Parts: sequence; C-alpha cells; structure tokens
Amino acid sequence: MSDHSRRNRRLRIGLLIALIVMVSVSVATTQNPVFTFNVDQTKLLNGGYDLACVLEAGGQFWTTPFTRYNATTGQGDGYGEGATNGPRAQQRKTFNPTGFPQYPFLRLNGLDSQSCYECHNSIGSDPGYGPGSPLIRKQPSSVAGSAGSNSNAFINPCYPKPQTFLIRQPPHVFGSGYVQALSDEITAQLYALRCQARNAAVKQPGVPQTVNLVDTKHNLNFGVFKTTYVKGSKWSVKGSNNSCGGQPCNLPSAPAPTADSNPCSPVVDGFTDDVSAVKGVAYDLIVRPFQWKGIASSLRHFVRDALDFHFSMQAVEKVGSFDCDMDGKANEVQVGNVSAITAFVGMTRPPQQIIQPGTEATVARGFQIFTGTLTNPSSPLSGKMCATCHVPAMPLVSPNPQFVVANPDVPTITSASQCPTEATQGYASLVGQEKAPAKLAVVKQAMAAAGLAPMPQSYNIPLNSMSVPGFALPRLTQTAPFFVSIPKPAGGFFIPLFSDLQSHDMGTGLMDIGPQGADVAGICIAPRIFMTRPLWGVADTGPWLHDGRATTLLEAIMLHGGSSTGSEAGKIIDAFSKLNAADQQAVVTFLLTLRLPTEPNSLSLPACRF
Repeated sequence: MSDHSRRNRRLRIGLLIALIVMVSVSVATTQNPVFTFNVDQTKLLNGGYDLACVLEAGGQFWTTPFTRYNATTGQGDGYGEGATNGPRAQQRKTFNPTGFPQYPFLRLNGLDSQSCYECHNSIGSDPGYGPGSPLIRKQPSSVAGSAGSNSNAFINPCYPKPQTFLIRQPPHVFGSGYVQALSDEITAQLYALRCQARNAAVKQPGVPQTVNLVDTKHNLNFGVFKTTYVKGSKWSVKGSNNSCGGQPCNLPSAPAPTADSNPCSPVVDGFTDDVSAVKGVAYDLIVRPFQWKGIASSLRHFVRDALDFHFSMQAVEKVGSFDCDMDGKANEVQVGNVSAITAFVGMTRPPQQIIQPGTEATVARGFQIFTGTLTNPSSPLSGKMCATCHVPAMPLVSPNPQFVVANPDVPTITSASQCPTEATQGYASLVGQEKAPAKLAVVKQAMAAAGLAPMPQSYNIPLNSMSVPGFALPRLTQTAPFFVSIPKPAGGFFIPLFSDLQSHDMGTGLMDIGPQGADVAGICIAPRIFMTRPLWGVADTGPWLHDGRATTLLEAIMLHGGSSTGSEAGKIIDAFSKLNAADQQAVVTFLLTLRLPTEPNSLSLPACRF
C-alpha cells in the first residue's frame, strides 16, 4: 500500500469517531442551523470533493438537530411547518391543544424528532464488566444504529381516528450501501427477463408470453411473469396483491401509475401483465430493500422522505422551490446536501461477527440449525430452516460494484394543490410516490444497462477495494471480519446480509392494520407482507420485529408464526418450537454474534472546503 493510500485510510478511519465527538457536543448544545454550508451537487458530480469530506458533511447533517426558520432574521434550517397552516397543523392541535400553535411536534404522524441521530443512535450492549460478570453495559455510542421502542415511528395520516395505523421500529443502516448495490443488481436481472417476455409478446400480438424469473447470478427465484400485447390497449395488471385498497381517513386516492413508452419499462400501454405467479416482489419487479415492508428502492429516496416526514425538512428534489410546509422558507434541503447524507448513511461500516471465547461450538451448532444442515438436532428440522429466507450471503457480481447516489429530477411546483399530502402523498407510507416507475433511479440504471438509454448521471462510490483480501468485506479501505462457516462460491463479492431481499406473507400474527404505500404511485404492500429483514447486526438492534414487540431474540423467532397463522415461516417455526431448549438457545447464541461495529480509534481528518 502506498503512503498516499495509508494516509487516506487513516483519514477515513478517523472520520466516524470525529463525528461521534461532534455529536456528543452538538446534540446537547447546538443553537445554530445545520446547513451552515451547502454541498454543491454539480461540483460533487464532477469529483470536486474528497470522499472523506462528503462523508463528514453528511455526518454533520445526519447528527445535528435541525432548527426552525426565523423569517425576521432569515436564520434557521426550516424545521417544522407553518404554525397554524402547516399540512399537519390540525393533527398537532388535536395532539396538544393547549400548546398549539407553538408546540412543533406531532409524534403520531411525523414531526417526531429533531435529528436523524435521535432514532439511529444505538449499537446495543455487551457483557463488558469482565468474564463471569452478570452485568452488561451500553456499547460506545454510534450513528446509524437503531434506538429502542421509545423511538418507534407512528405512521398515521388518519390520526386521531384511528389512534395508530403503522408502528415502525427504527432500523439500523450499517452496510446499507452494499444492500442497495445488491438490490440494484437483482432488479436489473428481473428487468432484463421482463424485457425478454415483452419483446416476444410484441412479435406475437394476442399470444401470452411467459418467462421464469430466475436470477441465476444471485440464486433467487421470483416465480413466473406472463404478458400479452394488444396494440392500442391500455396497460393493465392481473393477479397483483399490491392494491392500495380503500383510502384511509378520506385522503385523496393514490394515483394510478403513469405509463411509459419503452416496452421494457414496468408500466407500458399495450400490455396486460399477469403477475399471479410472481412471488417475492411487487408487480413492477423492482426490489425495494429499505424499510420493513420493502417500500423504498433507493437509500436516497428514503432519506429524502424521512427528512420530510420526521422533521418537515423538505428537499428541493421533492417540492422544488415551493414552500409546501408553509413555514416561510423555501429551498430547505439542497440536492447536494441530500447526496451527502445518503453517501454518509450508505457508507457506514458493515456489520461483523464477534464470537465470545468458549462459545465456538455452540455458535457452530446454532448456525447449522439455522441453515438446516445439522445432522443430529434434538428434533427434525424443516428444509433450510431460517436460511430459507435469511440467506446467509449473496454476491455482488459486477466486477466493479458501486454504491450509486442518484442525481435526482427536480419538480416544478407552483401551487399548494401540487404539494405532497401530509408528507406522505395521501397514503400511509414513509416515502413519497413517483407517478411513473420509469422515474426511479434503479429503473433508469437498468434501462442504461440494457442499452436502451444513456447512463444517468450519479455520484458513485466503489465498494470492492483491492487493498483488502477477497474474503473480507471492506468499507473503502477498512475491513470487517467475514462471518464464519458461510460458503463462498467462486466469483462475486459476497455480502453476508442474511436476507433474500424478497417479500413474504408473515400471516395473521404480524400483519399491519392496513397496506403501506411504496415509492411508486398505486403500489402498496399488503398488511401481511414483509421483506426479509437482513440479520447482520441483529444482536445489537433490539427490541426486534417491525414494531419492536419482541424483547428477546427467542421471542422474535417464535413471533414469526407457526402454521396456524398462515405465515410462510410456519413449518420452520413449527420445527423450531419442537427443538429442546439447548438447541433453541444455540440458534440465539449464533445470532448474538452478528454485531454492529464500533468505530476505530480517531486519528485525523482532512481539511474540507465547501
């Protein structure tokens, strides 16, 4: 490694610890706006910033509390909304009538915190008081972890009737850049297979064409896609379970998706798509790896809308230059600043495995039960057991995988009637819905990969540094220990996320009160459907499950539901429940080795200029 590479490595190693020091001061004492400077998007796209500086800026925006805008002084970030005429003003008045309009929070439909760090701040606890001690201690504070159940998000455009709608436990986002890159690759494979069927259908109008949605590169099966072409007809879909159903609390109906002209796009006039045999993905075949139900296809999209939902910090790329939250300030979050936050979140170090000395045999047995490979369990196992869905590792097959931070379109909004409704665009969701699937970054990338469009401009961060061994999972030039016992087939850059990134029916036990909107108009995820949550880092992310109802990992496993609940995990949970206590605990002991990383020692930071 060259001296220059070592110097850059030291700079990046020190970045997050310096941010933690910054957080410990700024969260308690800040009185100044977060956006004391802006990251220029054009300069960013042209390589004008050192990556470490981009991450430093994103970390500042992520951790520092946003401030209100003062129209008299012209100071402040634009936190919150108009005192009496904001989009959630009536809900705020119901929540705290004596404090209205001065009280800025709502708690029950966003406007529930002041910084990202407040809900993504914990990396769990460990037995840190020496061998044999019954005591545990909190691990060193971090950014991008998951907080406890007190930080649950209540997504409820219907408040106060009903009192709650969707409850969400804050997820950790460690390693999320790798997760997005992996889901982008899978989406591109599904996109190419659909394109194959569509092209065949055009050649034989009126004759159904089918294709098996088997992604051989990632060893995933999404069922069978069928399509029929009739010139002049309107696009329609049959057999979809992605209906938004009745709209909650008389909000405006979720709009239908806008058709595109390219036959390989998700929604195209002339085609009738039969997705009744498609499984694990919405009808548009876009893999959405973020949020518990899989509703956001990119980290940027999720960051943009979380800024709006939780803080009413409205990004230019969502509302243009219009003051949609009516707080007197437009242009609240510049495009480059969203890019910096997204880069920072995506490049948090990936989770790792830490095995306590003396537990090696139990961990190995637990992993074998988890994967259904143990030959002498205390009771018969069911197939691949937990690994049926929580696939231990999948490869990034690109020779140069990238975490893509898209360059977004900026809408033109000229009146309040064009603004997103209740920061959720009229449906119970955490993300705004695009009118056309073709506008999503992942679709643009897939079209470019197929040679159907130019590659969209974006800020890309390489993920497979050649400075570390091929079996290690790097964050830039850093490494995290790979998980033991995971087979590593030849080829690819393996990501041990413990998920198939598919959606599954989890039965009546875990179902929501209603569907949750995804990031495309007209697509909602049904109440019983949830994405397989990646388990890397699971030891440090309790309480568990989508709403934090499970207070132990054993409880979280059992709450997946037996066969009587209709859960896809039913047979597996039936088998697990028949294991003796020692074998059940072995699985838990294995899961407790999957930890979030603490930051390395701080060294130095670059001199950043913005």
